[in-house]
Amino acid sequence: MLEAMKQVRGHSHDRPQPIRTSEERAASRRKIAERLLAIGRESGRRVSDSYRAVQHGELLYDDAGLPK
Repeated sequence: MLEAMKQVRGHSHDRPQPIRTSEERAASRRKIAERLLAIGRESGRRVSDSYRAVQHGELLYDDAGLPK
C-alpha cells in the first residue's frame, strides 16, 4: 500500500509531509543551537580572566544601583 502511495504521489519519501516538515524544523533548530553554543564557547575563550572574576552587577551598575 505504501509503495503504491509513493508512486501515486511521485516521490519516494517514506514519511508523510507533516512529519518530514516537523523533523526538518527540529533538525534546523538543533543546527542553530549548535552554532550558538559554538559562538558562546569561542567568545568565552576571548574574554579575559579579569572580567570572568567580576560579578555582572559590578560591570553594569554603579554604587547607587543605577545603570552605568
